[in-house]
Amino acid sequence: MKKSKKKIALALSTSLIALVGLSFSNTALAQDSPSGLENLKTNAENAQTGVDSATSTANSAKDTSKSINEFFSSDDDPKGKELNPKQNSSTLQTREKPGNIFDRIFGRVTGVQIYTQKDANNNTSILSEIVIVYKQELYQQIQETRVKDWFTLSQANKNLRVSNDLQIYRFETTPDLTYSEYLLDINSSALGAFLFTRTQNNLNSLPIKLNPYKNTRIKYFTFGFNFNQYPE
Repeated sequence: MKKSKKKIALALSTSLIALVGLSFSNTALAQDSPSGLENLKTNAENAQTGVDSATSTANSAKDTSKSINEFFSSDDDPKGKELNPKQNSSTLQTREKPGNIFDRIFGRVTGVQIYTQKDANNNTSILSEIVIVYKQELYQQIQETRVKDWFTLSQANKNLRVSNDLQIYRFETTPDLTYSEYLLDINSSALGAFLFTRTQNNLNSLPIKLNPYKNTRIKYFTFGFNFNQYPE
């Protein structure tokens, strides 16, 4: 739009300057020659033709600019629809797969380290499970499952636990066991992993999301726990 306006102004300015120059030049010719008046008339007509041409160009530029604006503001523009996030929710929900290319092809053996204070969980045992997921539908289902529901013995939960699209590793620690270490054999093409930890104060919590191809360190304290993951 700005470029079109500049073109219009430039065309008009050029024509006006040419007209003024011709007027001064041809006035002098009219004084020195008998045919000067005729030349002046001819040049004036040529200048007027240039002005008319510039005006026509300006109007054409305006129409072109208007057409361009109408094109990009049209509701039928497919590119405009692609930018609507509501119509691309599936794309927005796409998650990057964990691990590198070798992990996704060959799998990996990872480690889990667990540190437990002697008075952790009010001096009672702690039950934890790491769940490796290989199917998108199960990933969505498990990430919305609360800790208390995951450890129930309902038939639906039993059926879920025996699915071939899951790997489940269970760890039970007691306050007198201050350190323990485990190895997990993670298959290829894992979509993600979750940590379920059953303590007295987190039964209504959702599981913690993990990268299945990274090592995990868990620390249990008197009133809670924390975790971190690190490469091999």
